[in-house]
Amino acid sequence: MITLSHAVESALAEALLKGEHAGSSPWSPATVNRMMNSLARQVERCAARSLQPVVLCSSPVRLPFKKLAERFIPHLCVLSYDEIRARWRYDSPSQRGAIRCRLNASKPKP
Repeated sequence: MITLSHAVESALAEALLKGEHAGSSPWSPATVNRMMNSLARQVERCAARSLQPVVLCSSPVRLPFKKLAERFIPHLCVLSYDEIRARWRYDSPSQRGAIRCRLNASKPKP
């Protein structure tokens, strides 16, 4: 399981609230490339452990992040916390063994 950093989720959520960047990213192309390279490394780590990579994020940013990520990593599974059934057990990013994708994003473009 791969989770997004708070900074990434916040930046996407803020851009959505402002109605900005519809269909695009709130970051520069260089930042998007760094983020997607980081995500690709995490996906490769999952594959090396014979695990299906799944990105877990909040509901409001799920679709925008999926659209952004699928340009770089087609068929990546992106789910929201709301889509995970209450009976399923998953480790939070703070628990041992969970994989966290820390996307060191710069601040969104003005």
